[in-house]
Amino acid sequence: MSELAGGSGGKAVKDDLSPVTIADYAIQSLIEQELSEKGLLSDGTPLIAEEDAGNMEFDATEVGKLVNSVVPTPTPTETTTTTEAEDEDDARKQRWWILDPIDGTKGLVSPNLADQYVIGLCLVEEGQPVVGVMGLPNWAKCDLDEEEVCGQGILIAAQKGRGTVAMAVDEDGEGVGASHPGELVSVDGSRTFEEATLLMSKSQDFFDDSLLLGRAYRGRKPKKVLKACCGSLVKYAAVALGLCSLYIEHPVKGKEDLKVWDHASGVLCVTEAGGTVSDLGGDPLFLGKTPCSHFRPGGLGVICSNGRFHPEVVSKLGAEVDR
Repeated sequence: MSELAGGSGGKAVKDDLSPVTIADYAIQSLIEQELSEKGLLSDGTPLIAEEDAGNMEFDATEVGKLVNSVVPTPTPTETTTTTEAEDEDDARKQRWWILDPIDGTKGLVSPNLADQYVIGLCLVEEGQPVVGVMGLPNWAKCDLDEEEVCGQGILIAAQKGRGTVAMAVDEDGEGVGASHPGELVSVDGSRTFEEATLLMSKSQDFFDDSLLLGRAYRGRKPKKVLKACCGSLVKYAAVALGLCSLYIEHPVKGKEDLKVWDHASGVLCVTEAGGTVSDLGGDPLFLGKTPCSHFRPGGLGVICSNGRFHPEVVSKLGAEVDR
């Protein structure tokens, strides 16, 4: 998978000004093909993915070539999924797949080798994630604040009620399979905000009063603040692996809905590792009654933590939202 993700030969900009590469479409096509061949896609279990083939910026033949360079068998030359399910039977569909072929495309195209990106796949039933997988081809060592790359990717997987496992994956894909079930992972043990390791985006500053978190915890500091790029799923991965204690998806003015593929697989991996994910009101995230590309959390933000001081964070941020 890392070989495919590295093939970012073409780059374009979408309507929301975020980057997209030919690798986004190739990974989406490959995963769609794999799910289909294994009988995991049907009219009752569709795939809702980020990239819309109808608006693809790249030559479908080139996408097919990139897929076939990794899986040398005849494959479709274009993806068939869209960002929404549109037929009249939507109301009867209670089970669907959510895919983000590359969350953090900025990390893929970044010259900084320590920047991250994630391939996220999740099976959702009645608005709740039940199976989640995150692949991080460029996983960095240790605390995320070291500018050093491991040389191995990591795969994190969770099933509802069965915990979260992680395994290293080398460049040939070895380490994935029934003979390599991975090791159970868990969130860290920080019991208070002062003991916590806070993870933020590189563009954010904990002492910035424009952020809810900065205003809510005036005069109180976490033990450590880490910065990570790029995307939301890498932050979920860090919490699930116990590398940090808290990550906040802050509300953005004028942005009432969040994209399901930026959260679904990460939510399950964190909760099955013993953590807690909620909206700013403390309620679990609900991803919709039918296949959809967006959801609206209470307070328009998300709190992802090890769970041990989660109620306090909800209370603190909720008080700022109500001001």
